[in-house]
Amino acid sequence: MAGTASARSIPPSRWLPQLLFVLVVIGGATLRNLGLPAQWIPELRALCPIGAVEALASATGLSGVTDWSRLVVPAGVLLTAVVLGAVFCGRLCPLGSVQEWVGIVGRRILGNRYNRPVPGDRMLRHLRFLVLAAVAGSVFFYGAAVTDAFNPSPALIHGWTATVPVTALVVLVLVLGASFFVERPWCRWLCPYGALLGTAGRLAPVTVRRNPETCVDCSRCDRACPLTVSVSSVNAVRDDRCNRCERCVASCPVSGALVMGVRAPGRPLHRGRLSAAALLLFFTPLLFSYVAEHTTAGTVSAPPESVTTLAAEDITPMMTLADLAERAGISSGTLLDRLGLPADLDAGIFLIDIEDEPGLEHATVGHIRSVLTENSQ
Repeated sequence: MAGTASARSIPPSRWLPQLLFVLVVIGGATLRNLGLPAQWIPELRALCPIGAVEALASATGLSGVTDWSRLVVPAGVLLTAVVLGAVFCGRLCPLGSVQEWVGIVGRRILGNRYNRPVPGDRMLRHLRFLVLAAVAGSVFFYGAAVTDAFNPSPALIHGWTATVPVTALVVLVLVLGASFFVERPWCRWLCPYGALLGTAGRLAPVTVRRNPETCVDCSRCDRACPLTVSVSSVNAVRDDRCNRCERCVASCPVSGALVMGVRAPGRPLHRGRLSAAALLLFFTPLLFSYVAEHTTAGTVSAPPESVTTLAAEDITPMMTLADLAERAGISSGTLLDRLGLPADLDAGIFLIDIEDEPGLEHATVGHIRSVLTENSQ
């Protein structure tokens, strides 16, 4: 039973990076939405599960626009998946972390009734791939903003200080409410990013590995897995649902029979080293991008005064400049001029990403709202 207890707890090697990312993402978004300077707290792009897929789709030209700068954060996430599997989902994703924390409360209250098998679970998990296709298709046909209505991630990150669709808040409440009874329902059945990362991580060299010579076939690992992966039936876990939480490893009663590593038997990868490796791989593309962006300096003129009919609640962080221009009934060029942004700035960029462009650190969502709402008065 000791193994089971340890499997149900979150070790510091996991909850520390989880807490760090939640604080950075929500804290940075809150300061920016309030119009406060927060350049020293980066609001990392493409951490939103749906927003990441939208960024990948638009960056690769599905929307008719190619913007390679949007690939920086997805590149870090995909790099971790290719080497370590879907470790981003288990250690870094803010929405996944909050679901897991709600689940801890649910487990303590419900006990053995928590995370009971759900009828049709094996079929429901394929919904993630349908959502993945739907999000990519929406970018191609309608633009990224169409998914704002049911995206729980911006509701979690921006709901405190920014206007988000009521439907997105409802989806967030439903997801967190379901997390009280079932482990990570969004990750388990609906997350398009999880589907993509899990597929990319199938060939990752680092995974959960079973030594059949020392395994006693007790099936504790199967019962410990929160996402119902059958660990005891394989020698190397290649299931696209595995997020490297290592609860199965913690539950194993035989030392060395189940390890996280590149081979079994062999030297396992320590939990802390796995988290450190995930952070290093994640931030590597960001570091290179930061260095590249700061080798040249850009200048932006002050926003000219203009008149617009937009209100603050019409402007959401996950809108693109093209979406905003369409909402305002003006051309993208006119909008760029009103905001004092470079004329060659990609109209497909999300508003939340503009401040990450060289020389545009001041162009936060809060700043854009203040300029346009001032002009409407």
